Amino acid sequence: MMTAAAVGADGFRTGMVVVAQSAGDLLNPNPHLHAIVPRGGWDPEGIWVPVPYVDTEIAERVFRAKVLTFLKVEGLLSEERERMLLSWNHHTGFSVHYDVIDKILNHLSSKGIEPGRGPPGKLAAVPF
Repeated sequence: MMTAAAVGADGFRTGMVVVAQSAGDLLNPNPHLHAIVPRGGWDPEGIWVPVPYVDTEIAERVFRAKVLTFLKVEGLLSEERERMLLSWNHHTGFSVHYDVIDKILNHLSSKGIEPGRGPPGKLAAVPF
């Protein structure tokens, strides 16, 4: 979503992997999601378009707004609960960071593997 907006391309394709987790580190109830989202995607011709920088604070706020809007439209979140969630001043309730992805990209780069041309959805073997 932010990647497509950043490159401004019609027909831009990206994706994400999301895993639901129901407990925290101490097995305490803590339902939350983990997601892997690429900083780029394929244009209509199948060329990878990287987006090298995304402001994490803005990404958190945009994602929070999209999720809360979706939940309201689906009737799963009341106006009162939304106001309560938005009143949290210490944290948005969402977090975005690059730590793992940067390590993976650096590893791939050290092996001479760079994103490039290829049809959307085609996977290549990546040595680790």
